[in-house]
Amino acid sequence: MAVPLQLLVFVSGLTSIWCEGPKFEHATLIGHLDSRLYDASGVAASRKHHGVLYTHNDGDNKQPFVYAINASNAAIISALRLFPAENHDWEDIAVGPCGKSSCIYIGDSQSHKIYRVEEPEFVYSDQILTDVAAVQIEWSHGFDTVMVDQHGDVYIVQSHTSHHRQVGRLPHDQWNSTHVVHLHTIHLPDLHLPDNSPTSGDISPDGTQIVLLSLHKVHYWIVSHGDNVLDTLQHHPIASLPTRPVGATEGICWDTNGRNYYEVREIRTEQLTRDMWPCLLLVITDSVLFTQSAHTRNDPHFTTEQLIHHFHAPLITDASGLAASRKHRGVLYTHNDSEHPTNYVFAINASTAALISTLMVYPSSNFDWEDIAVGPCGSTSCIYIADTGTTGTTDVYRVEEPDFIYSDQILQNAKKITYTWTGVPSNHLTSRTIMVDPHGNVYLVNDKVRNIGLISPDMWTKHQPVDIATPYLLNFPREVNRTTDPESGDISSDGSQVLILTHNHIYYWHGRHGNILSSLQGDPIIVPRLPGHHLGGVCWDLDGRNYYTVKEGKNAPLYIHRRIN
Repeated sequence: MAVPLQLLVFVSGLTSIWCEGPKFEHATLIGHLDSRLYDASGVAASRKHHGVLYTHNDGDNKQPFVYAINASNAAIISALRLFPAENHDWEDIAVGPCGKSSCIYIGDSQSHKIYRVEEPEFVYSDQILTDVAAVQIEWSHGFDTVMVDQHGDVYIVQSHTSHHRQVGRLPHDQWNSTHVVHLHTIHLPDLHLPDNSPTSGDISPDGTQIVLLSLHKVHYWIVSHGDNVLDTLQHHPIASLPTRPVGATEGICWDTNGRNYYEVREIRTEQLTRDMWPCLLLVITDSVLFTQSAHTRNDPHFTTEQLIHHFHAPLITDASGLAASRKHRGVLYTHNDSEHPTNYVFAINASTAALISTLMVYPSSNFDWEDIAVGPCGSTSCIYIADTGTTGTTDVYRVEEPDFIYSDQILQNAKKITYTWTGVPSNHLTSRTIMVDPHGNVYLVNDKVRNIGLISPDMWTKHQPVDIATPYLLNFPREVNRTTDPESGDISSDGSQVLILTHNHIYYWHGRHGNILSSLQGDPIIVPRLPGHHLGGVCWDLDGRNYYTVKEGKNAPLYIHRRIN
């Protein structure tokens, strides 16, 4: 009989321990999958269409179709036929980069082929995906696992063996080959897997996390060996993540943020018919990168990024930094990066991303403006700008917010403070992050050595450079291959929450009784951000409930993340 599929969600109430991994509490049914997916095998998250997953049927079906499904209700959105392609034994599916676009990758275990085709620009109607590329691989084993890293290299893992499982890598530059391609291989450590495992796997979009799925557990690695997946997989996993202990596992994939993962399983019901019920499970987790980092029910949860609109202002050529006005609700400020140096701050409508006005900061110079913040200054509120980039300048500007913003104007009487930083090498004084607390204290975070600098309100009366050194370092792990993090940050207007933006993540801290330096010594959690893109700024809204992010560059898109608890 036809077998219904189910979509369930695992919700975490976890304590994340470095080298232990997350713990989960319960699963919630999301919905039944369409009967057309009676033998689903493999699952992958779209990089172009948030909330969309791809899957296909196993080789018994023999039809070269990929199905786009809604991750929130398990409904089929569309059927995508691959042409030219043949389904001899499609076992797993992945999504990853291919040049400047993103592609769907499928492994055919019987024919020893890897297929690749660009993701469609829209998914809301059945269609044929043409220009499918195929590579014939030199591989004499069965495989049920296909993974793609952030460079577009493809990895397959040998199955149907009891030991010495090989992992093969297909480099991203081999897709033009007309010959059988030899794979670079290593051996997995002995994971005591069943003979038919692993059945699926995935690499997070940022390339920092790997999961391999077996019958009763999910094996978890952090890619920490020079961004090298093969080197990482030669070591034992740092954690075994729990999974449903019943049924045959058919697929696993990360979501687009690398926070949660989905599973495809067959669950045997206890009904008299003893049917097999293939299920799609969403496993939700949070920070797995910190020593004793606790994520509790009191921690906030936010949506993934929701596009507001693109900046369409000719003068905003390389948006960098973001801050919410304290005087004008629904207004954000941004500025250009150093490659387009103007001493302008741009007032933006937070609901439409439209330019409201251009504000010249006078007197000031933009050698390398990196970030912007808004906070108190005496009895009013000020815009703070960090001219603290790679040009060697160590200046912070402060100028009062205008009383009205609906016309271009000059913000006069800007004040400048120049700093020194005891304990930080003179060639490492750059800071891409400026934040202001409710008392007017200004915080800079060094992007090389993670020192936190402090400019107190009384320092603005000094007429010589001030030393901003504190004994505090920002507490979060150095990300793989990153030497210039963090990239932006913000403190909520009431001082109770802190966001820090890095190349791969956004970290969140609870404010501890208004003591920001003490708060930043605690363990953060990870909140959502647009994956795989360079973001130029992050800021809270005026109420500290939602937060905004902006991509760097011209016509930059503005996103909002809304709190959901």
